[in-house]
Amino acid sequence: MKNSEMKELFLQADRQIRIKEAKKQKVLLLMAEEMEKQRTPIINQREILFRQFLHVDKLFLSIYAVVVCLIVGVLFLLQQTRIDRSTIIISCMIGVSALAFLTVLIIDKLFFGRMAELGASCYFDTKQCVAAYMVIMGSVNLIVFLLIIFYVGNCWDIGIIQLGLYVLTAFLLSNIVAMGILSTKVGRENPFYLLSSGVFLALGYTVFSAVPAAFYVTTLGVWTMACFVLGCLLALLIKKLFIQMEKGEVLCMS
Repeated sequence: MKNSEMKELFLQADRQIRIKEAKKQKVLLLMAEEMEKQRTPIINQREILFRQFLHVDKLFLSIYAVVVCLIVGVLFLLQQTRIDRSTIIISCMIGVSALAFLTVLIIDKLFFGRMAELGASCYFDTKQCVAAYMVIMGSVNLIVFLLIIFYVGNCWDIGIIQLGLYVLTAFLLSNIVAMGILSTKVGRENPFYLLSSGVFLALGYTVFSAVPAAFYVTTLGVWTMACFVLGCLLALLIKKLFIQMEKGEVLCMS
């Protein structure tokens, strides 16, 4: 039997059943009274989202905090050794790259695990939780970057904008690589690809330190253009990730 035929049968049965208006109004009144008794207090979305994040796995967030502390400790240590400007710039770029990879790894472990298919049954679905997480972690990363930039810039006499461009470029590039790996099934099934790509980027930054001319003030225009291009590419990757989540492709990879 076709759906249209079944629908017609239901409509016919509905027309044959006569409902008394007085009883209908009485039932509606009783339902309204019962709903009024059982009405739950309305909680705003901010409080619901905060409660939901309270129950997430804190392990990777703790690892993130430990990594930040390690980066700060390394900076204090490097200050005592009085290394040159190129080396400290590369060290900062490697540090923020580590934070970028860790941030993306946390997205994978917290929201795309084996229980991710239950996300749509909660008040907020996976896409909304990931978006909120990106905003929160983006704010935290921004605070960490500003602390690093002002501290290093003051100790090594490097311009804030100049150092900021170097750090931001490294962070955007690392995010693009990590998000690109996260968007593939092979990369999501094996975290080795994410970790190995982070190591290769760190090695690449180290080799890059052998070109001190790249950190001259005259090259700031090139760094600015690189930041703009990488920012656009990262925005496209994030958009692609959200599209995959809407289709369920990312969740099915878990």
